[in-house]
Amino acid sequence: METKNIQKCSTSLFFLLAALQILRGLRDVFALEIGLERLEFLISGSFVTVTILSLISTRLRISDRQWLSALSGFLILGLLVSIQQSLYEFAYILIGGFSLILISQLWKTISGTTKSKSKRSYMSVAIWGSLGAITGPFLLIMLLPILGHKGLIVMALLFLVLSLLVILNTRPITRFADVFPKSEKPKTNGLWLSTFVFGYALLSTFIYVKQLEIIDSYTASPVVRTYLFALRDLIIGFVLIILQIYISRYKVNFDTKPMTFMPILTFFGIIVISLIPTISVLIVSIVLLKSYNYALVRPSRELYSAVSPSILNYKNGIDSIIYRSGDLVAIWLITTFNLTNKSIIWLALGILPIVLLWYLSGKKIEVHLNRIS
Repeated sequence: METKNIQKCSTSLFFLLAALQILRGLRDVFALEIGLERLEFLISGSFVTVTILSLISTRLRISDRQWLSALSGFLILGLLVSIQQSLYEFAYILIGGFSLILISQLWKTISGTTKSKSKRSYMSVAIWGSLGAITGPFLLIMLLPILGHKGLIVMALLFLVLSLLVILNTRPITRFADVFPKSEKPKTNGLWLSTFVFGYALLSTFIYVKQLEIIDSYTASPVVRTYLFALRDLIIGFVLIILQIYISRYKVNFDTKPMTFMPILTFFGIIVISLIPTISVLIVSIVLLKSYNYALVRPSRELYSAVSPSILNYKNGIDSIIYRSGDLVAIWLITTFNLTNKSIIWLALGILPIVLLWYLSGKKIEVHLNRIS
């Protein structure tokens, strides 16, 4: 049953990421159609959405599967209404608000359906997720002329339904307490994970906004913009799957250094993109950062959460509220930065303390992960 559950979890993650990659690519197109001057409103709306959903989840006495079903239902209904009425702002907020919680909730559900908490098991599931992340943008490129934006959203929602049906067909096996004796449970601290996620979200939003600005100035065609966003995600997916297969095959110890390298890579990525704002530099930088995060950093974060029931209980809040808080702070910092017309040097100095704090939190997490290696 353990093997079957891992296979079902992998399949469910495949469909979910295929769906979300289609929706996220379209979300970015919607952002440019709405206008970059409305980006503060859109990101603030996403923050409010995830905050409300997270608060609701803490009050409801329902299982992880029931909450995952409710989230999927809300997103499907909301997007169907938004595309019917061409409410692109509403669609952006829904995708931004629900996508993070759906991924977090699915990983939380997965952790309750597998006995193994090993790096190998999580990497196996993650590889199938990466295949889904490739499938999404591939279908976006191939089917855009046929289905259009609205048709692609409907297809993504069908993938979301399939993901839900598969994970609901798995059977819970055990909790963490059955895997590790009480005396052997590694002590972890949710504060460091929250700090890490906040730092990642904040600096990633700097790159996200710069990305929208570069593509907005490059072309005004929604079709070309869709292809560019899809091509970005497709390249990331291919690089990611190669890295994950290499790590899985050669048993690379992925939890030793990536948590501390990520802040450094992101910091230099922001500087490079700001100094050389071209499409080629943008895509190379984003592919490098996203692939590194998904292949090495994200599995470490999930493992860190899985080995601690205290963190697992607040995982949705960390992956959603804390993450979107970083987005919110970043977008208002960017607004201030643009209004005051500061140079790139001042921007680098302004975010350097955040980078250092992010680095420290990654170091603390690595210490805990090495104890269970």
